[in-house]
Amino acid sequence: LSASLKELKKLLKGKKSEASEIAEVLEQLGEQTTAIGDDSGKGIKGPLHKVGKALAQAAKKIEKAAEKAQ
Repeated sequence: LSASLKELKKLLKGKKSEASEIAEVLEQLGEQTTAIGDDSGKGIKGPLHKVGKALAQAAKKIEKAAEKAQ
């Protein structure tokens, strides 16, 4: 998770980052967050799954927007 967050930060700061690269990292973060939620206790599991799902949805929206822009 930490490595993916660092990668996202690098991409967001970069001037030549591709939308597809950002979307890929967001998708990874979504999967990792959901996996952490799977191993978490009651009360934490649900919110982590929501965050994971939101990250995955953001990745899909970025991918669609990038496809339209081409």
